Amino acid sequence: VVSTQSTGSSGINAEYGEETIAKSITFFNLTSQLSGKLQGLFLLFAGSIFVSLVGKLESCKPDNADSGFESKKRKKSGMEFIGDLEKYCLMTLFNILKFDTTHTFLTADRFDSILPILLELICTTDITHLQPALSELPIAANNPRLWKQFNFQLLSRAKSIEPRVRQNVASVYLDFVAKMGQSYSDLLSDSLPFIAELLEDSDETVERTVKEIVEKIEEVTGESMDQHL
Repeated sequence: VVSTQSTGSSGINAEYGEETIAKSITFFNLTSQLSGKLQGLFLLFAGSIFVSLVGKLESCKPDNADSGFESKKRKKSGMEFIGDLEKYCLMTLFNILKFDTTHTFLTADRFDSILPILLELICTTDITHLQPALSELPIAANNPRLWKQFNFQLLSRAKSIEPRVRQNVASVYLDFVAKMGQSYSDLLSDSLPFIAELLEDSDETVERTVKEIVEKIEEVTGESMDQHL
């Protein structure tokens, strides 16, 4: 993996040349497969590719995180290549986070470097691969301070004027609550103002998803939300 990285991590140039992107896609397609097969053993190599992975995901993010539209970069001839690169990077990231059962890989510095990028990707149309990776991030961090940071920054994205972004946030948050389980209780008081506002969202899909979030919170905490909302 490390020797192959020299080909895959050369960076996406200013013109987003398809050949350059294709090399990165090949590399991260390989890491997505290896990380799935090797599971925890892949963490031995993960540190050597993490910075490159963060850089590639940053190159894939939209120009305007609140626009609700795809990046201009994605509208160029290499749009499908950018989409594939994002997919394989996110698949690799998810596997790294999922199989880090000792919670030692995702340090606070690594958490801080990747979270803002993932949150900007939340305004893209398709979050199929983003959703599991983003919701797994705080679980892998296993740090109450980082849980609170994640919780606030994700919910703050629900202030977007774009219904698609609010829906994406709600979908990721539903996964996050489910994965946190009883530990979510520590975040409830901070979350209530955001949840109360989203329950009155003008978009029916968002409102429906937030109601599912409320039900999930009641399930994992064993506490009725009626007294809070």
